[in-house]
Amino acid sequence: MEDLGLRNIAVLGASSSMFQSLLARPEFVQPGDVLHLYSRRRILAPTPMGVPKIATYALTDFAEASLEFDEIHNFIGTGDPRISRDELRRLSVSSLQWDSVATDRLRQGQAGKYFSISSGVASDSYGSLEVNLYRDLKVELEKRHEASSLPIVDIRVFGFADSKSKFFGGSLVGDIRAAMTSQRPMITDASDPIRDYCGAQELASLIAAIRANDQAVGISELHSLKPVSKRELLSFLSSSGIISISKSTGILSTSTGSKPTYVPNDYKNLWGYKPTRSSFQVVCSALELEG
Repeated sequence: MEDLGLRNIAVLGASSSMFQSLLARPEFVQPGDVLHLYSRRRILAPTPMGVPKIATYALTDFAEASLEFDEIHNFIGTGDPRISRDELRRLSVSSLQWDSVATDRLRQGQAGKYFSISSGVASDSYGSLEVNLYRDLKVELEKRHEASSLPIVDIRVFGFADSKSKFFGGSLVGDIRAAMTSQRPMITDASDPIRDYCGAQELASLIAAIRANDQAVGISELHSLKPVSKRELLSFLSSSGIISISKSTGILSTSTGSKPTYVPNDYKNLWGYKPTRSSFQVVCSALELEG
């Protein structure tokens, strides 16, 4: 599509906490953009400064949309580690359905590029851990995209933390936020997982780098300057008097499986993206702390 300074951007799963955080980033939205937001739940999206038009639709409207889109961004997924298996099954069916609609638009010339927000669970480094429905879904989508030879970028997000995003209980950052808010001790076990956390700043920067390169396709692994361990985070928070910690007797698990080390293992296909914050800084910023 010829660049006329006006981009029609479709967003699937626009009620996503991750996308709502991204809306605040000027690197993602430009003055000439028109955002078409599709969601299972009707949302009241605030208009970012300088963006003249935002339209909201039911997700089912995307199949009938007559517009041509410069970009499609797919945020359908979950960041909630407590999601049930039945909910995961429903999510898998929906994700595969709308991914097929998005890729059909590419084939028919009705879209320029497709950004699929994937997950680090699809990476090879996760292969030795418990197989689950969410991992299977993300692996299947990435395989479909690679086989299609279409202009699709799968952005793997290993950990997301942003002050404007939702904090889910059962996740490390969500449990920290709950302990801060309630002023009750945070219950945790002795395990010391390592995570690579990024926020909307990093995600918007990677998307901007991909936009700047017409050849950008395939998998890109979003990453910070340096991962952080649970022990490092909790040591800082407890020694600073921000939270107190109560040890549990067993390992706390979630429906998406235990992830002792959950960091990118392939820094290729980043198209000039260079992070400026560590995971420790990202989490402190998300919790609105001085790190």
